Amino acid sequence: MFGGGNGVIQLDPAILEYSAPRPFFVGRYRYRTSHSVMAAAGLAAFAFPLGYAALANRLPVYPFVTGASVLFSAFSLAAAGYLLYLWYVRREIVLKVTEEGVEYRGKVRSWSRITRIGGATMAGGVTLVLSPSELPLVVQSLSVTPPLTERQFIDLMTKLQAYLAASCPGVVVDMKPTSD
Repeated sequence: MFGGGNGVIQLDPAILEYSAPRPFFVGRYRYRTSHSVMAAAGLAAFAFPLGYAALANRLPVYPFVTGASVLFSAFSLAAAGYLLYLWYVRREIVLKVTEEGVEYRGKVRSWSRITRIGGATMAGGVTLVLSPSELPLVVQSLSVTPPLTERQFIDLMTKLQAYLAASCPGVVVDMKPTSD
């Protein structure tokens, strides 16, 4: 509540007692990397010959094959353009692992809605992965740039295991990353 007869601003006690959840990890996935440019170049390099072959009647004269080739070529070019757009505007996705849960792509998933958290060894490091409780067989990859080192991953999982053992014991914490 604001105001007071004597000119002093008084805050509601609920506001004074609020504290943000303690973060265990904060990272960002950046599209402005060489991987984005290479992916866009690969999509474009695939799309142009396929589109040319379809439109120049170099493919068998089946309407379905020609139509599918043109559509696939257009989709590949659109995807390449979108990747270049994300690279150009320096788009970033924030990943936060906090006492509340995991926030990625603007969505917060509380610990009560997660069955498992761990990592997967990818080229250059470890990527965090989690399984939501709604779809326990689905694994969501939580990429950051640069990927976590194995030491960073183990430190994070150690902190999470200690916290989750007391607050949310239903979440399985994988201490060792899986290799793909």
